[in-house]
Amino acid sequence: MKIKKVGVRLEMQNGKVLEGVVLIPETQSFVEFINQPHPFITLIERKQSQRMLNKHYILQITKMDVDIVGEKNLEQLFAESIQ
Repeated sequence: MKIKKVGVRLEMQNGKVLEGVVLIPETQSFVEFINQPHPFITLIERKQSQRMLNKHYILQITKMDVDIVGEKNLEQLFAESIQ
């Protein structure tokens, strides 16, 4: 299955703001992926870490251009996350 990388900015209920990459199937839109009944998404952050986030605690999701996710582009983020 081919995947695509989507840069996101997540505003959480506790006030934290998280930025990173969400990997989704190439055949789905981002909205379709987020609206699936599965309660968790995986966020790959700049710090080479992955977080499983419960969607019920996300207040707002903003899709971001690849050039403005933190200080690195999506290709760098993805490469670091799988090392």
